[in-house]
Amino acid sequence: MIVFIIGSMILGILLSYFSIIPNIPFLDNLTQIVLMIMLFTVGFDVGGNKKVFIDLKKKGLKIILIPIGIAIGSLLFSVLISFFSELTIWVTLAIGSGMGYYSLSSIIITNAMGPMIGAIAFLTNMFREVITIIFTPLFVKLFGKLSAVASGGAPAMDTALGVIKKYTNDEIAFISIMSGVILTILIPFLVTLFSGMS
Repeated sequence: MIVFIIGSMILGILLSYFSIIPNIPFLDNLTQIVLMIMLFTVGFDVGGNKKVFIDLKKKGLKIILIPIGIAIGSLLFSVLISFFSELTIWVTLAIGSGMGYYSLSSIIITNAMGPMIGAIAFLTNMFREVITIIFTPLFVKLFGKLSAVASGGAPAMDTALGVIKKYTNDEIAFISIMSGVILTILIPFLVTLFSGMS
C-alpha cells in the first residue's frame, strides 16, 4: 500500500514536471471534493463503530488522556522543529497536527498553503506511519508498550495496529484503537486551524 501511495505521488510529480499531461484546470475543485468525501468517510467510519463508544464508556475518561498527550507531544515537537527549519511555527504545527494521517492532512494543507508544503506534510506524516511499523519492537523495548501507540498517532488504529498488537498485548491494542479514533476526530480541526494561521 505504501509503495503504491509513494509511486502515485512520484508519478504525478513526473507527469507534471515533464508536461506529459497538461495542467488540469479543475484540479483545485477536485481536491476539495476528495477532501469532503474523505471527511465524510472518516466520520461515517467512526460513527459506525459502536463498539468503540461502548468501550470508551467502560474505560472512562482516563483513556482520553493518552491521545491528548500524543497530540500535545506532537505539537510541542512541531514547534521545536520550526527553530531548525525555514518553516514558520504555524506551518510546522499544521504539518505536525496531521499526526500520521497523511492523506487527509496533506490535502487540507495543500489547499491552504500550496503543493510544496502539502508534499512536505504528506511525506512527514507518511514517514511517521512507516517508522512506527518498522521500529515498534525497538520502541517497546526501550520506552515501554505505550510508546508504540504514541509513535503511531492516528494510524495506530488501523495500518499500524497489527504490529502494535504483535509486540504489546490486547489491552494496548484496544488503547491504540481508541487513541487513533480520538486523534482522527481531532486532526481535521487542528490542521485546518494551524493552516489558517500561516
